[in-house]
This record gives sequence, C-alpha cells and structure tokens, in this order.
Amino acid sequence: MILMILSIGIDRGNEMFEELGISFGTALIVLLALYFIIKWAVKNGIKEAYRDITGKVTTEDIEAEQICNEEEK
Repeated sequence: MILMILSIGIDRGNEMFEELGISFGTALIVLLALYFIIKWAVKNGIKEAYRDITGKVTTEDIEAEQICNEEEK
C-alpha cells in the first residue's frame, strides 16, 4: 500500500518536472545548491549582525585573519 502511494507521488512529481522540461536529477541538484547557498547566506548574515551588535570578532574571523597573515609571510 505504501509503495503504491509512493509510486503515485513519484509519477505526479515526474509529470511536473516534465512540464518544466527538466529531469528529477537536475531538479534535485538545483534544490540542493539553493539549500547550501541560503544556508551560507544566513550563517554569514547572523555573524555580521553579531559583530555589529556586540562589537566582538568571531573565532572564525580570527582564524581566517591568522591564515591570511601566515600566507603573507
């Protein structure tokens, strides 16, 4: 029964992707890329807001600055 419901859902999903002219794999890759881009943007926004509100520097910023200083030497 559950497999039947899943196959019906997949068939309807495939119809939607066919109407858009893309395959399921392409849609999955695009959605995963969007997920990670949005996750990265939110993380950086929170870090920037934290810096603006508290005036403190995050540990990631300190580590990145140390790496840059080592590369310059």
